[in-house]
Amino acid sequence: MFAFVGYPPTHLQMVYGVSATESGLLLVPMVVGLMATAFPSGQLMSRTGRYKAYPILGAAFVGLPRC
Repeated sequence: MFAFVGYPPTHLQMVYGVSATESGLLLVPMVVGLMATAFPSGQLMSRTGRYKAYPILGAAFVGLPRC
């Protein structure tokens, strides 16, 4: 996870020629999405004690075809 968060800013700067500030701002939606899914799922896991369904659902969601 940390490697992935570190790689896209470098890619954006080298390939697309954006500044460091722009590459950081382009990652804001990804970070917001990570927080928006991590907090509720963590609360549900701690409340119910069940955790196995979340990685399975996450892997299935990632595997869905994009339109």
